Amino acid sequence: MITLWILAILVVFVVGLGQRSLIKLKLASLQKDRLKAYFLARAGIQKAVTVLEKNQRDGDGLQAIWSTGVDPVSNKSILNKIELAQGSGESFSVSYLFDPNNNTYLCIADEERKINLNTAPQELLVILLKQAGMADEDARNLAQDMRIWRGDKDVAIDFNADSYSNFKKKPFANPEELVIVLEYFYKTKASGDYRNQARETFIKLEGFITTYGDTPDSAVNINTVSPEVLTLCAKFFAQGLTGVDSVLADALALNLINLRDNQAGKYFKSLGEINNQSLNIALGSAQEELLNELKKILITSSNYFRIESSGSAGKALKKITAVYHRNKDKNVVYWHEN
Repeated sequence: MITLWILAILVVFVVGLGQRSLIKLKLASLQKDRLKAYFLARAGIQKAVTVLEKNQRDGDGLQAIWSTGVDPVSNKSILNKIELAQGSGESFSVSYLFDPNNNTYLCIADEERKINLNTAPQELLVILLKQAGMADEDARNLAQDMRIWRGDKDVAIDFNADSYSNFKKKPFANPEELVIVLEYFYKTKASGDYRNQARETFIKLEGFITTYGDTPDSAVNINTVSPEVLTLCAKFFAQGLTGVDSVLADALALNLINLRDNQAGKYFKSLGEINNQSLNIALGSAQEELLNELKKILITSSNYFRIESSGSAGKALKKITAVYHRNKDKNVVYWHEN
């Protein structure tokens, strides 16, 4: 009986030891996969930067290699599900948006296709906020709060009021900072769950806003801008012109997008390709006046690009988001890991 009891105790001990060893092996394997996923995600960032540097041309369009992620010679993906060792199942992908029309991923995002929160004037911010469903008075009040946050000195309110003591009064460092201003706005209105309201509004605005750009006049890239953002910009300039309304602004924005899509490579090499003749606009017309105003903020090449890289190894997934300045500085100005 003593021998049997000793044997039973030894069996329990060995089984327990085996379970502990198995758990440690699984944790070690998971940690190894996490490290692999992390460095694969970093490899995706580096690969994207290399693609941006190697594939520069006289204008940045959505058909460029950095956007499509497809090598035009081999017709193979160079940024989506790239394995460092063939058949390993360990890979990285660089993409930010799925394009259902072409069943492809858009890979690297041009940040300068959006409205810059740091340079957009009051009325453009109001138009942007109203597009997100805000009433006119709310849009104007929030636009004023945004301008105080970024440090504008010409706001018609006590800039140093106690209610704004927690505002940084410096440019937005990234678009996500807008959530703080939105929370303040909804909390001041005492409108229920202000945090959820702020998050919901930010989600509506996220695809339209950026904080990156080198120009002081809220420039947008005509080669990558969406029809919606271009329309908002056209409506902003239409407000200051006699005989120009939102309908005319909508029509001009649509004509510009159609003209862009009919260009070779679907991009403009220079703003000189955008003129009365190419758009079939009469000389001296209100639409010509609106076009001339709009062209003041249009550019054809960009400096700031958002890279979203995911590394996958086993059951581990790591995502890194970076914003890269391509030309003068050639450095990462934003970095975030999940």
